[in-house]
Amino acid sequence: MTTVSVFRGFHFLSAFFLFFLWAAPLQGREFPAGFSGDQPEAKSVPREYDLAQNFPNPFNPSTVIQYAIPVKSHVLLTVHNLLGQVVSTIVNGEQEAGFHEVKFDALNLASGVYLYRLEAGKFVQTRKLTLIR
Repeated sequence: MTTVSVFRGFHFLSAFFLFFLWAAPLQGREFPAGFSGDQPEAKSVPREYDLAQNFPNPFNPSTVIQYAIPVKSHVLLTVHNLLGQVVSTIVNGEQEAGFHEVKFDALNLASGVYLYRLEAGKFVQTRKLTLIR
């Protein structure tokens, strides 16, 4: 006999089924930032510049940074300490329009809060990341 745990009259299997009813329409859909779900086969081009929050955050020892550029641009992606000093240059070069993802390894950095900054064309955005050892 199979038992299913019940929490206030709600079965675990019911919650599982409801999750899939909610998630099924999202499969294959392009999200506004374009970073989640399956990517469509045709190369999609973002409508605007975007710098996403790194994931995971906090992290140890590496994290993923995603960004979008709508036109071919010179891209500079740097990591700074809180004094504003550049501690790492992740990307420095011409890139095609599209959604991009880079892995940042912080093996040589101490624990702490850092800032990462994307410069592409006239777009500049900075976000915070936290390294925990």
